[in-house]
Amino acid sequence: MNLHMNCSRYTGKLVALSLALLSSASLSAQMSEKKLCDFESANSYASISVYDTWENSPFRNGTLAGNVRIVANHLTAADPMRGFAPNPSSKVLALQRSRFGSNTFGALLKLKEPIAQTKQTQYIHVKIYSPKAAPAMLIGLGNRDDRPNQSPLTEQFWSVTTQPLVANQWNDAVFAVSGSNGVTIRHLLIVPDATSPHNLTADFAVYIDDVVLSEDEAPFFSTSGKSPVKSFKPGDVVSLSRGVDGQGGGLNGDILLADGTPLTGKTAICGKPLKVKAVPAPGFRFSKLVIRHGRNLDGEKQHNWTETTIGVGQFRNGEFKIPGSVVDGDMRFIPYFSSESAK
Repeated sequence: MNLHMNCSRYTGKLVALSLALLSSASLSAQMSEKKLCDFESANSYASISVYDTWENSPFRNGTLAGNVRIVANHLTAADPMRGFAPNPSSKVLALQRSRFGSNTFGALLKLKEPIAQTKQTQYIHVKIYSPKAAPAMLIGLGNRDDRPNQSPLTEQFWSVTTQPLVANQWNDAVFAVSGSNGVTIRHLLIVPDATSPHNLTADFAVYIDDVVLSEDEAPFFSTSGKSPVKSFKPGDVVSLSRGVDGQGGGLNGDILLADGTPLTGKTAICGKPLKVKAVPAPGFRFSKLVIRHGRNLDGEKQHNWTETTIGVGQFRNGEFKIPGSVVDGDMRFIPYFSSESAK
């Protein structure tokens, strides 16, 4: 009798342990991948609108309203190169990329469930279909947890795809995001064309779907099954972007091109010097600039990219001419600023 009872208890413990392990594995899988929005119903998001971070944008001052809405997905056919349909969902988000918007004009998605920003890099995947081959950008907006009155539209992180979108195909655009702890991201600004609109002569439609937070930096699918990594040679066009990190880099000021324009979405010529200038926010002073340059900037460092640090002493009147030897590929700039009251 006692033996039977002991066996029963032992078996019960095994069952409980198995269930616990299954629950743990399930929880782990949920934590490693979370769908933030799929546009299949209004319950998957809080709101959608157009937005432009440029303060003088006609979409900020009420001159233009912009067009963004949920539509039926007409791009569900199987891709012959991939052998499957990369996006069979019934609904997608349609955005009119306006030629009057800046290089940070896009679709503003207010999250149904805000997410916590972390120092550890996370990856946000977004399906994008665009007729233009251009780098895409993701901007996270929210507020610090210790500043409840801070605007929920305060820009907290910026991330640019390392490779341009492939035109007229569904892309799984992957954005590496990180920043200071203690920040809640409430909105995601999805920018499908992070290039200057100066050469745009007409608007065009872009389709967006399935926004997923993941620990996986590899695309869920690609156009060829293998993501190309570009090598650069002198004279090639390279992409510029601005970044942030978990040590306060990228906050309390900006790094701009010498003419005062934002550098994200702009380009430079490989091998040619590039002049930039540091602009601290009121009450702060410039400390240093870290430039990640090369190829595949979100990939492993070896054989891909290097980082160059330029101290404040090398700047003259807030400006610095980056040598052509550093302009050897795509470039990501992280400026550092310190409080003027700090010793």
